[in-house]
Amino acid sequence: MVTEIDWLLDLKAGRASSGQGRCMRALILLCAVFLADSLSANVLTDEFVAEARRTYVTPAYQSYTNSLVGQGRFCWRKGQPRADVGGRLVRWIDVEGTCNFRDIGGWNGLNTGLVYRGAEPNCHTNADYLARHNQKCHNLMATEKGLRVLSEDLGIRTDLDLRGESESPTPKETPIPGAQLIRMRCGNYTNFLQNTELAAKLLRLFADRSNYPVYFHCYGGADRTGSLAFLLEGLCGVSEVDLAIDYELTSFSRIGRRARFDKPYFYASMLAAMKRRPGATLREKFENYAIGECGLTPQEVAAIRQILSDGRKPL
Repeated sequence: MVTEIDWLLDLKAGRASSGQGRCMRALILLCAVFLADSLSANVLTDEFVAEARRTYVTPAYQSYTNSLVGQGRFCWRKGQPRADVGGRLVRWIDVEGTCNFRDIGGWNGLNTGLVYRGAEPNCHTNADYLARHNQKCHNLMATEKGLRVLSEDLGIRTDLDLRGESESPTPKETPIPGAQLIRMRCGNYTNFLQNTELAAKLLRLFADRSNYPVYFHCYGGADRTGSLAFLLEGLCGVSEVDLAIDYELTSFSRIGRRARFDKPYFYASMLAAMKRRPGATLREKFENYAIGECGLTPQEVAAIRQILSDGRKPL
């Protein structure tokens, strides 16, 4: 492991020659170290996250992982990556102009090509407006090429925008050609779970096949987006470990570090709140939340699971 990562750093410094096989091994190992660090020590050093962000999620790697869907995926468990037939691969998508964009399925057992999460596709750039509304701008704006990826390559039908109208430069329309805009401003973490009326509306969107493929996002694709991903994936039976990994993958983007035990992001509090629900398994707890508190019918829950996991329990 040390050899591969040292080589990766030498490559960045111009002291080593490139090679697809070794580059892929180094990148996968880098991801494995990141996850192993999080799983075992519950600590992510700023230095490691900074290096991971510079070397892991590049357009070339995103394109490479995207091309591998259906051909074989990579698996890391306890920090030990391995090639695995039908295994696990995080499917990053290169959408030029934005970031933190990935398919929520594949590596965790959910179906691919249906639901994508990411940062916002457009943002305010007017300094006076941002100052008046106390907003930040990270200058994310999907380019024409990026929008073609969304509309043509991925075929996005629904732009599910979790931002408020004031956060969007086009509050009444989506920049994605051919897609419908559904805007549902939401909170995050435990506040997200407490708004059961809104959670019900969001979940019901995923029970309707005509809405797919769906791209959901907020500002950075981390907190509000991460809360909805947590609920949707947990309802479909994604494991506790994999729910946390999906949350932490945002750390590879320039949006910033997200670790399950970090404050003030409160992922651990959201998980603890869900675990207090009745049910023998975590999957049952999500189901009881959706049906007992949000008011979904068993048929609606079954429809979501059928679409996203063919009704089976994920890996």
